[in-house]
Amino acid sequence: MKYLRKFLKVMILIIVFAGSTLAGEEQSIYMTLEIPQINWIRIEDRELSMISYAGFPGVENDLVYFVTATGRRPRVITARLDRPLPKGWRIVLEMAPLDVGSSVGPSILSVEEKVVINNVSGIYNLRGTGKISLEADIDALESMGQVKIIFNVREGV
Repeated sequence: MKYLRKFLKVMILIIVFAGSTLAGEEQSIYMTLEIPQINWIRIEDRELSMISYAGFPGVENDLVYFVTATGRRPRVITARLDRPLPKGWRIVLEMAPLDVGSSVGPSILSVEEKVVINNVSGIYNLRGTGKISLEADIDALESMGQVKIIFNVREGV
């Protein structure tokens, strides 16, 4: 009888603590899910060399890029210079229209971020083109150096 009581106590404990396993109940797992939207732009040629003369028509280079803006929220492509140019110098950027969105036309770049393409969304690795021009006024100072054009894909304004 003593052994029977111990056996029943052990069986009750097993059923209480492992009841779901013994009874064949379902198990579950909690999951945290996230589907982020992707925004990026990749420039094909990472370095250009341009020479322009003061007072003469500017020189122009082609630009090829690939852009991704998933989801349906409207985004914009922006561009800016990483530092100011010398007095009388100008860099003009004109992005050709994509299959989606619209180009704002030629933009004189500065350190202030400027929208160059509006209403971009629902695209993945879409190829785009543009033109970069270097112009110099007749009064432009003789100089040479480097500047970066920084592109970005941002939430639409």
